Parts: sequence; C-alpha cells; structure tokens
Amino acid sequence: MIQSLTSLRFLFILLIVLFHIVGERFEFGGDCGVTFFLMLSGFVLSYAYGQRVLDGQFRTCSFIKKQLVKFYPLHLLMLVVMVLLEARLERYYEWYQLLPSVLLIQSWFPFDSIIQVGNASSWFLCAIVFGYAVFAMVFRFIHRVSPKYLMVMIVAVLMLYGGVVSGVPMNKLNYIVCLSPLLRVLDFCIGILVWRFCMSLRGEAFGRHLQTWSAWQVTLLELMPVALVGASFFVYGSISPRLRCVSMFWLVLPFLLYVYVKTDKLQGWVTWLLHRPLMLWLGGISMEIYLTHWPVMRVFNSLLHSSGQFDRLPAVCVLLLTLTVVVLAAYSFQCCFVRPVQRKLSYLISSK
Repeated sequence: MIQSLTSLRFLFILLIVLFHIVGERFEFGGDCGVTFFLMLSGFVLSYAYGQRVLDGQFRTCSFIKKQLVKFYPLHLLMLVVMVLLEARLERYYEWYQLLPSVLLIQSWFPFDSIIQVGNASSWFLCAIVFGYAVFAMVFRFIHRVSPKYLMVMIVAVLMLYGGVVSGVPMNKLNYIVCLSPLLRVLDFCIGILVWRFCMSLRGEAFGRHLQTWSAWQVTLLELMPVALVGASFFVYGSISPRLRCVSMFWLVLPFLLYVYVKTDKLQGWVTWLLHRPLMLWLGGISMEIYLTHWPVMRVFNSLLHSSGQFDRLPAVCVLLLTLTVVVLAAYSFQCCFVRPVQRKLSYLISSK
C-alpha cells in the first residue's frame, strides 16, 4: 500500500470541492483535481492488478461489478436527493434526462440537459468506469510495446489530440475536452505510463538511489512537484482554455505521482505529514466527499441563508464551516450507508 497516494486523494478532492464553493475564480482546482484522480486510477490499477492482467487472471466485468458496489449505491442516493431538492423548487426532470445518470453514461452526451442533471459531479464516474473497461487492453499494450515504439505512439496521440482540441468549438470545449470519457481516458493512460516508468530499470535505479539521500534532500524533492503545481496555478489564467482544462497538467502531475510513489517509504517531511492518521482517514473518505459534497453544500448553504448567517459570517468562516460539514457528512454516509450496503451487496454477489 502506498500511503502517500491515499492522503493525496483528499488533497486533490479538496481542490475540487473548493472550486465548487468558490466558483470560476478557482476553476484551476476542478481541472487539476479531476486530472490527478484519473491519472491516479490508471496508476493504482496497474500497481494492484497489472500482474493479474499479464497472467490472464483479470476479469474486466467482475472488476467493474466490485467497483460499482463501492460507489454506485451512494451515487443513486445522491441523485435522488438532488432530484428532490430540485422538485422542492418546482424544477423537475424528464425520465430521459435522468436515465443516463442512472446508467453512468451521461458524459457521452455533450449537453447541459444531460450532464448537469441531478448530482452533476457524478460525470466523473462515467469517465472512470470507461477507464475500468479499457484498462486491461491498454495495460497489456503499454507493458509490451518497446520504448521507442511507445514514444512514437505518444507523439502521434498528442498530435491527434491537438488536432481534435483545436477544432472543438469553444461552446463545446467543456463537454468534449473536459468531460468526454473518450478523451479523458488519456489521463488514465498516463497513470499507466507512470507505473511503467516506476517499474522500469531507470525508475527502480532512481528509487534505490533515493535511499541514500538525507531527509533534507528527500524533502526538497517532495517539494519540487508541489512548487510546479503552485506555478501552474499562477499561469493557469494566461493559458488558452484548450490547454489549461486538461493537457497543461500532463506536464506536472505525472512527476508529482512518480515522486510520491518513490518517496513513500523514505523519511521526507512532506511524506511524514501525508502519513499522519488524520490525512489517511480523510483520504479514505475521499470518494464519499466527492459524491456527497454538492448536495450537502446545497442543503447547508440553504440553512445558512434561511437563518441569516450567510451574510453575517466572514467568507473564510463560511468556507471552513462548509468544508467541515462536507467532511462530517461524508464520513456519516460512509459509516451509515456505504459500508452496510457494500457488505450486503458483496455478500449477495459472492453467494451467486
């Protein structure tokens, strides 16, 4: 288990939640957070199941079923909650608007009337399930192809991607570039590439070399990708939307992922912080935070407005209160709903 990655899950979920609280002023957080999670998924699957894929023991359908058990019930519950909240305001959805969200295919439809229905954050589940579906095929290809041919393929894909992105109308950029599973699977593939480099002779040699470094040296290395992410925040607004929504993070996040994988067992101070029980606990409820934060924020903000506290409290206090409520609600849902339902469904599936 790579503990640093568990804590990083929370930190990047936090970026997404902050984007949904602050709005377009922090659009960087949403783009960066989602890109990291898709890369992380590709890496973690490679780390955990890569050998099983190569041995022919990995079954895609069985794996997807197990993953759906973890998040699909909570997804449905939050969809129902959002539908009820909208109905309270006399805003109603048609069945054909809800069905794609129920089937987790909403991101394949580039329309607000489909993607923004219910718990809009759940579009990510559509992209990640597609990543699960193609994982075994992509992993086998990336693992077996020679480094030179792989580089040629990467260049060709980047050129094709650039051509597609440059031709997308601006009013469809968010749907096709940011939300489309067909393009977001590239983030997933980058995670697999990071895994291959970690397992390569050069990657392993650098990992062994790191073991001879002092705590100060390791800490400086850990801070380098953090500094790069910070620098990308400051240049984000000056970069074309066609690049900054996804591909600008391809230059930064793979390095961050590689560094924290290789320093996970070392004595760097950043890793020490990431290994604290609180950070690991927060990382453990990151999916619940992601799936519940939008409905919880909606209800909590409504309560603040109705009580007159929203305008009285400083913006920082509202922000901290909202984050606290989101975390506590996510943990409550995990304990009282996700785990019991997961145990029940897992039992039913295994008994068949």
